[in-house]
Amino acid sequence: MRHSLSRLLKAICGLAPLSACCLVCGFGVAIAGPTESGTDWVCRYFDQARLLVPAEGFLAATAPPERLDILRWLEELDPGEAGYPARTRWLLAMLRQELAPEAAFRAAGKPVWVADAGLDLQALRGSKPVAESRVKFWFYAPSGLTMWTSFQATANAADRHRVETRPWRERWHASFSRGGIGYSRGSLSIFAGRDEAGWGASRDTGLLFAGGAPAMDLVKLGVGTRRVLLTALHSQLRPGRSDPWGAGVRRFVAAHRLEVLLGRHWDVALSEAVLYGGEGRTFEPGYLNPLAPLYAEQWNTYRNDNLFVGGDVRFSLPGRGELRAEVVIDDFQIDPDSEPNEVGFGIWADAINPWLGDRSVVSCSYVRVANRTYGHAIAWNRFVQEGQVMGFPGGPDGDSFCARSTWAPWNSVEVAAGYSLTRRGEGRVDDSQDQPGRRTKFPSGVVETEHRLAADVAWRPLYSLDIHGCVGWSSTHNAGNTDGRTRSGIELSVALAYDLRVWQSGD
Repeated sequence: MRHSLSRLLKAICGLAPLSACCLVCGFGVAIAGPTESGTDWVCRYFDQARLLVPAEGFLAATAPPERLDILRWLEELDPGEAGYPARTRWLLAMLRQELAPEAAFRAAGKPVWVADAGLDLQALRGSKPVAESRVKFWFYAPSGLTMWTSFQATANAADRHRVETRPWRERWHASFSRGGIGYSRGSLSIFAGRDEAGWGASRDTGLLFAGGAPAMDLVKLGVGTRRVLLTALHSQLRPGRSDPWGAGVRRFVAAHRLEVLLGRHWDVALSEAVLYGGEGRTFEPGYLNPLAPLYAEQWNTYRNDNLFVGGDVRFSLPGRGELRAEVVIDDFQIDPDSEPNEVGFGIWADAINPWLGDRSVVSCSYVRVANRTYGHAIAWNRFVQEGQVMGFPGGPDGDSFCARSTWAPWNSVEVAAGYSLTRRGEGRVDDSQDQPGRRTKFPSGVVETEHRLAADVAWRPLYSLDIHGCVGWSSTHNAGNTDGRTRSGIELSVALAYDLRVWQSGD
């Protein structure tokens, strides 16, 4: 038996009440980066390391298999790694320590199982203390088979679950938030189970599938090489408690994504998705075809389904930074005069601070989503699951700007400061869309405007222990889209996370 203490609290700023500021930044996210939030510990270091050293090839598999992709990237780095600055070497060492079970699996070619248990505690000013425990299991087999599951229980933190949960004694919640069975061999990967989709230029604030909505029960297929990858998924969406349609309505989403690596510096991708459903409707064979364009299928069947097309691009200069952009069009129209396209776009930039080198990253982003994006004239075709938008977390009819800077004075300490400006109009995803034609001014009606400043410190004295503090100030004008209503205040939080991992390799 081997023991390894691991896994830092997932993007710990996301535990604090100031998470909105951190979320909007889209810090350090790669266009084809890992999409399963159960690996956010890995992603936190991977995102920073990928800004500093070359990272060719795709890293977009599902859950445990994507950990193998990250390990493969580490193994292919230039042998001259000793010449990297100290902070870069530390980041790569953290990744290798986290991926020790995967390294043993690759080296021995024998089955490996891994068990991970974690405990998070958080104190928030003006709120009840939050506690979360997590237990995760995953398994690798030489045949290419993988299995995993994730269980979590929380106190005073229902929003941390990736599925809708029923409370026990008001404040306790528990769920199996993700897991399933997968197979990966050569250029083919298949997954069936519960997982998240995080497509686009930013894993946290993307426009098509941002990864922030409840996890989906889906089937996912991937076919490709290191330079070309086609991904297709299909899911029957779970209902929400406040859905306005009847219990007999079934809803589905299908999506395709084609990614192409043009070289060391450029990635481009095209995506499309369709949400369809209705009384007695079931899986549509045309939408199940991973090679059939969804737009053509919808056009030929005369269905009034909710179709999206989108694209994203990444330009990277290792050791300097990267620039990413994304656009999504809701219900793409050949004749936009009769029914205008609803468009969302975003741009994200991360740069290595030239004065502080690999110890500091400066990031900024801007995202704008038109008034009626994600909505539809037919209520059950709205781009939501369990009442939450599957795209940009802020929903339609709004925009957001964020700037953020991080600094690591020591390898185990990281300090960050950020500012965000968010505007939200009166448009909502459930607005009636019975009347086609030109849209209203953006943002519409009385606009809610929020300014937010935040600073936080994360300290990792041990590999298994993380301590995090966050302080911020926010001011909101026209709160709740009510003219003249304002609110402001100071937010404080302290969080502690501890994780223990046990893994074994054998026949």
